[in-house]
Amino acid sequence: MIAEVRPEKRSIVREYLERLRAARFGVLADPSGMNVAKTTELRARLRGAGARMQVVKNRLFKLAIREAGLPEELGRWLEGPNALIYGEGDITVVSKALRQFIEENQQPSIRCAFIGERILTAEEVEELAKLPSREEMIARVVGSVAAPMTGLVGCLNQMLVRLLYVLRAIEEKKGAGD
Repeated sequence: MIAEVRPEKRSIVREYLERLRAARFGVLADPSGMNVAKTTELRARLRGAGARMQVVKNRLFKLAIREAGLPEELGRWLEGPNALIYGEGDITVVSKALRQFIEENQQPSIRCAFIGERILTAEEVEELAKLPSREEMIARVVGSVAAPMTGLVGCLNQMLVRLLYVLRAIEEKKGAGD
């Protein structure tokens, strides 16, 4: 597939391919109208969320998609300017950062996303942004599991304190009866 491209373009296709293979997810967005300052700000926010952004050449990116074994359906969103937002971390964290940036700047517009071979619409990416992050979910589960145990420990501790009071009362009674 890469052989059908001029030699100077092959390195670009290989770079896209490396990024696609290393990434757990990708988001295609239309960066039209974004100036350098806004693009730099978005890249910084995405880096903080564990992702990167790169403007891609559609024809070469289609070749990389095919070579990576991703669904050909991704190609239908490759019209006009496209930026690939990709990462190895938690897509919910990235989608939250992206959603916040879009709310503040009305740019870029999300076209689609992919997690492995599953393609998500822009609306589904928006829903991901509303979900708690992986760390938040783990904290909730741990809290749910720990809450009953904390109650049990408190109850047992209270029973021990009561037992101590009873034993002390018995000791005082025996001491007074002597």
